[in-house]
Amino acid sequence: MINDLLGVNETLFNALNHFDDLHGACALMLDQTLALGPAIGVVVMTDIGQQRALSILVENDPQVLANTSRPETRRRLNLMIWHKKSETAKRVRGRIEKILGAATVLGLRSGHNPAAWRGNLEHVLGRHRKGTKRHQPAMPYAAVPSFLSNLNGQDGLAARALELLIHTASRTSEVLNARWSEFDLEQRIWTIPAERMKAGKEHRVPLTPQVVEMLQSLVGHRTFLFPGQSNSKPLSNMAMLMLLRRMEVADVTVHGFRSSFRDWCGERTEVPREIAEMALAHEVGSEVERAYRRGDALDKRRKLMELWSEYLTARGATTD
Repeated sequence: MINDLLGVNETLFNALNHFDDLHGACALMLDQTLALGPAIGVVVMTDIGQQRALSILVENDPQVLANTSRPETRRRLNLMIWHKKSETAKRVRGRIEKILGAATVLGLRSGHNPAAWRGNLEHVLGRHRKGTKRHQPAMPYAAVPSFLSNLNGQDGLAARALELLIHTASRTSEVLNARWSEFDLEQRIWTIPAERMKAGKEHRVPLTPQVVEMLQSLVGHRTFLFPGQSNSKPLSNMAMLMLLRRMEVADVTVHGFRSSFRDWCGERTEVPREIAEMALAHEVGSEVERAYRRGDALDKRRKLMELWSEYLTARGATTD
């Protein structure tokens, strides 16, 4: 699917998409390959131009890559990855731009950035088509207590990570990259630093008694709550999804549990909309309103999350 001019394939495309930070992507792309020096795959970093950067984002069509200035190019690119997997391709392009920019600063290459958008790829790829917004498949909130009861019987860190994610309505990356230093179990607060949040702002998560009890059951002193094969890296971002598959839970995504929580808030509580949105770490109100808002409604959110945890655990395997 991905042009071989870069010596890369779909594995690299997917890997770049799933990195939660640029460290792993840099290690992947700034690889020391034989005697070629820092490279993407088997292409020397100094040889990377617009066509090679473009080849990661389009189908394997050498004629298109060789004729990016021809009038029909834009029409033919419409059938390619840039539009088929628009959100993923946009994310990957941005990461390539940052990596090549870092390579320039480190003296590994020179000249303009071939993956830059403004004044560069914007004239070749064009804007993404706007389509119907696709929501992550979610479990009905009424089925979550029964699922959680079954999840409690599962061994392994992936099960505990998913348990934390459901109780706190957090994102996958926020849970998997959680460090013990972020938790104050006495005050029952999990403080996620700004650099790990989608909105780029520190987020305090109130921990319910059920969550604290689960965290206290995790033995050992590690950097990450949920380490992977070594303490220096967290679990794979596919760990929880694979757990769902092993439990034979179909048509549900890990991220979808945030939607389950939000549906429950809207249908089973009278909590104000802004509190429910703040619990999901969504930005609420206009830019002016956010500028004047000083607090994060921690106490109100704590009451909401306690109601959620009670709902999840008090009804066991029953459903509405």
